[in-house]
Amino acid sequence: MLLRRRRIAEDDMIRLFESTTTVGNAADTNEADLHTFTLPAGRLAKNGDAVFIRTWVQNLNNTNAKRTRVYFGGTTIGDSTAQNFNNVGFYIEAIIFRTGAATQKAICAAVQPNVDVTWGTAAGGGFNPTTPSETLSGTVSIRITGQSTAAAGPNDVVALATTIDYLPAA
Repeated sequence: MLLRRRRIAEDDMIRLFESTTTVGNAADTNEADLHTFTLPAGRLAKNGDAVFIRTWVQNLNNTNAKRTRVYFGGTTIGDSTAQNFNNVGFYIEAIIFRTGAATQKAICAAVQPNVDVTWGTAAGGGFNPTTPSETLSGTVSIRITGQSTAAAGPNDVVALATTIDYLPAA
């Protein structure tokens, strides 16, 4: 795993969401939800509770600039920025820790395994640290989105698989 320094046993995690449904953006320039999940109210009840997101996106082989984002509520925790990713797939990991009833710490990383291309985000290159401020007593939307700069055709950005796991505080 990209973000782990210590081994977390798979038995410690509770699977909240998984999708292997291939979903791409439309033939327009709008940002499109590819995979979405609503975190139930109160799921992150204790400081140190966390959610772990893993997703795989593929970019079409053309000259269009493409963009992928990962959201935790209203906060963009990962952003590829619009780049000419042609026939490039990314493996993306993000982990969001509860630090308070309405505060979190998040980090998102993306890598292209074949040529080791990372996202060129303004806030940290391939690793993007953020501090969301979602009120966890309510539901929180988790979204993987895709967008193209050209309206020529659909599926410039396609989500192939996503999992979201809950990690209880120790």
